[in-house]
Amino acid sequence: MQQYPDASLLSAEGKEQSHEETIEAVKAWLSLPNNTRWLLIYDNLDNPRLTNSAEGAGIDIHQFLPTAYQGSIIITTRSSQVNLGYMIRIRKLVSIENSLEILSKTSGRHDLQYDVEVRSLVRELDGLPLALATAGAYLKRISIGFDGYLRLYKESWARLHTTTPSLGSYQDRTLCSTWQLSYNQLLRQNRLAAHLLRWWAYFDNEDIWFELLQADGGDGPAWVYELNDELSFNDAMGTLDDYGLIDQHIGIPGLTESKGYSIHSCVHNWTIHMLNQTWDVDLARLTIGCVASLVPSRDSSKFWQLQRRLLPHAIRCYATIRDSYQDIPWAFHNLGHLYSDQGKMDEAETMYQRALQGKERAWGPDHTSTLDTVNNLGILYYDQGRMDEAETMYQRALQGKEKAWGPDHTSTLNTVNNLGNLYSDQGKMDEAETMYQRALQGYEKALGADIFVRYRPALNTMQNLADLRAHQGQRTAARELYMKAYGGLELLLGPQNIAVQCLHDTISHLERSDGKSSNCYCTLRP
Repeated sequence: MQQYPDASLLSAEGKEQSHEETIEAVKAWLSLPNNTRWLLIYDNLDNPRLTNSAEGAGIDIHQFLPTAYQGSIIITTRSSQVNLGYMIRIRKLVSIENSLEILSKTSGRHDLQYDVEVRSLVRELDGLPLALATAGAYLKRISIGFDGYLRLYKESWARLHTTTPSLGSYQDRTLCSTWQLSYNQLLRQNRLAAHLLRWWAYFDNEDIWFELLQADGGDGPAWVYELNDELSFNDAMGTLDDYGLIDQHIGIPGLTESKGYSIHSCVHNWTIHMLNQTWDVDLARLTIGCVASLVPSRDSSKFWQLQRRLLPHAIRCYATIRDSYQDIPWAFHNLGHLYSDQGKMDEAETMYQRALQGKERAWGPDHTSTLDTVNNLGILYYDQGRMDEAETMYQRALQGKEKAWGPDHTSTLNTVNNLGNLYSDQGKMDEAETMYQRALQGYEKALGADIFVRYRPALNTMQNLADLRAHQGQRTAARELYMKAYGGLELLLGPQNIAVQCLHDTISHLERSDGKSSNCYCTLRP
C-alpha cells in the first residue's frame, strides 16, 4: 500500500492559524524527508515582485517555495522576469490540427477537420491558444457559425470580446482582461513601453525596427521622441519582450537597418480596438511620416529590401488615412513612389492625387514640388498604358518647369526624357528622338561634358536613345550609346548593381541578334 507523509500539522485541529502560519506549515510538510513525490503549481503569476519595482508591489513568490529540493514546481506567468529554475517559453501553435483540437474542445463542436470556414478562422487566430479558447467559449454559448464569428471578429472586435464569457479555467479572465492586466503593469513599470505598444496599432504588426520610429518635426507627444534614443528604444522593447507581448526577428544577412520585432496579430487587434478606442490623429500622422521618410530612392543600396520591409506598414497607413491629413503631402508623394515600385498602382495613384491636392492647396499649381508630383503621375499613367493622361501630366509638368527653372534645368530635362519614352511607345519615333536629343544636349550644357556622362538621369536617357536606335536597326549607333551608358553606370553604381547587369545583358543580346532590341525605357522621377 502506498504510504503518504503525515499531514496532521496542516490541519492544526483546534487552533486558528494565520495566513503566514498556514504557508509555513505547507512548506514544512513539503520538506518532510519522506515526502518526495509532490508537484506544486503556481498558476498565473502575472504580477511578480521585481527587483526594480516599487516597495511592496507585486507578489514575492519566494515566500511560498519550500526549502527542500525533493519535489517539482511549475510556475506559469506572462512575465519572463520571473527568473527561477528552467524557463520554457510557450509559443503559438504551429500545427493547425492542434488549433482545431482546442477550438473543438472549448466550443463543444466536433468533426472540424475538413470545414473550410473553421480553417479560415483558425488561420486568422494564428495559433494563439488564448484566442482559440476565447472563440470556443463564445461559440459554445451562442448559436452562430464559424464564418459568423470570423465576421464579427473583423467588424466588431471590441464588442465581441467584451461580451465573450470568461474562460472556464480562469473565471475572472477574458482575452481583453488578460492583456489589459499586462498593459496596466507596463504603465507602472515602463511607461515608454506602454506608449509604444499603443502606437503599434498604427503600424503593421510585423517588423518594427529602431530606424522606423525616428519621428521628427516636434508635433507629437514628448514620449515619441524618447524612442529616437537607441538605448530607450531597446529598453522599451526589452520590457515588452519580458511580458511575452513581442517576438524578436532573426537578423537578415546584409541588413543595413536594425533587426525588427513583431506582435501576434490577435494582440495587434487588441491594441487597435481596445488601446485606441479613440483614434489618435496625431499618432496616425506621425506613423505615415515615419514610413514615408524611409522610402528609398531607386539608386540607394538595398533598395528592394527596404521597400519590402516598408510595404506592410504603408498598407496599414493606407487603411488609416483620413481626409483631414492635408499637411503632409510630401509623405503621400513618397508613399506613391513605394506603391508604384511595388506594383500597387491603385494605391499609388491615390497617394499621388492626395499629394497633388495638398501641394496645390499649400503652394499652388505651378510650384516646383507640385510639378514633381505631376511628373510622377505621368509616369504612373504611362506604366498603366493610359497614354493620353500620361501625356497631359508630362506636358503640364514640362511647361511648369520650363517657366520655373528654364528649358535646360535637369528636372525639366527629366520630364523631356519621359515624353520621349511616351512618344516612342506610341510609334512617334521622330518626336521621341527629338526629346532624347534635347535631354542629352541639355544635361551636357547644364552639367558639363565630363560630368553629365556620370549623371544617372543622363545615362538613362542614353540607354533610352540606344533602345530607340536598336529598334530602328541601327546596331552600331545603338552599341556605341549602350557602351557609353554602361561605362557610366558601372562607375556610378558598381558592377554588381542590377541595372548595370541588366544593361550588360542587353548589350550581349544586341551583339548576338539582328540588331533589334525590346524597348525597356527608363522613366525619371525627381
